[in-house]
Amino acid sequence: MTHFPVTALRSVDLETPDINRSEHFYTSVWGLDLVTRHEGITYLRASGDDHHVVALRQGDRPALGAVTFRLHSDAEFELIAAASQQHGATLLTGPVQNSGPDGGTVMAIRAPGGGVLRVVHQDIRHAASLPSGNRPTRLAHVNLNVRDVDGLAAFHERALGFRLTDRTKAMAFVRCNDDHHAIVIADAS
Repeated sequence: MTHFPVTALRSVDLETPDINRSEHFYTSVWGLDLVTRHEGITYLRASGDDHHVVALRQGDRPALGAVTFRLHSDAEFELIAAASQQHGATLLTGPVQNSGPDGGTVMAIRAPGGGVLRVVHQDIRHAASLPSGNRPTRLAHVNLNVRDVDGLAAFHERALGFRLTDRTKAMAFVRCNDDHHAIVIADAS
């Protein structure tokens, strides 16, 4: 069985010019529930055990602030920090105790191409709710639109231990567990 240092996609941080409108969309259309509002950030959860799957913060325009993944163990922080920097990333913070309401230990890196990736371990989890046909259980994948699909896919493989599942002319599908993919890396040109 393949060992994945990163075991799951946990959440995304989204910037929005209208937090109230975005919160209404994610709660009424997606069926997410409010977890808390903390230091200007709104945390929303699905029915699974993740503390949150979407964090909304004020921004000038809609934007992806960060993608957060869960680590297999604390020992993975050092390995991922070194491998990420070796493959062109910048270490932004950590690993440090997370001051956010989701707790645990967190590390943030800026991947080649500019996207911010966070990895967490021992973050707070909720008891899962009963599944509902109209409500997500978790965040299954995230789409990243980039100029260098092959470069970012290779970074996820070499630095974070992901595996390439599929490749089309315009997209790479990479995974960090038995799911088909956690990230769709798409050509933005």
